[in-house]
Amino acid sequence: MADSIYMIFSQQGSVTGRLVLGVHASAPNAVVQCTLDPSQGAQVWSIQTIPGAPHVFLMHESSGLFAQFASQQGGQIMLAPLDPQDPSFALQLQPTGRGYVAVNNVDASMVMDVQSGSTSDGAPVIAWPWGSGANQQWLFGPPTT
Repeated sequence: MADSIYMIFSQQGSVTGRLVLGVHASAPNAVVQCTLDPSQGAQVWSIQTIPGAPHVFLMHESSGLFAQFASQQGGQIMLAPLDPQDPSFALQLQPTGRGYVAVNNVDASMVMDVQSGSTSDGAPVIAWPWGSGANQQWLFGPPTT
């Protein structure tokens, strides 16, 4: 999966395939759940690796910024310039079944979670303990056109 381009689909949108990880122009450094719009580069990501590192980094393709986990439970996932020495950027992808993964922070204490299980466009993506909900499971797929 490393160093490839993806759209990241939320399992809670699996019936429609229309909910993806992205950003909105109104808050360009905040990671949110978006309604799928293939014309939006703001919904395209890549997995980046650093040789010898046991984890990966999630880069937002149109901004060149990286997903950074909040330091506290409930804090929003933000985009920032990568500091590979800062553990808040280091991610683990944990398979959950049927091709989905939980996107964990480096110590696996938190996952990317769509706040309150919302299915709304623009819903914040936050750091939250694993609870196995559809709002915490993501499918990395090719960008759609």
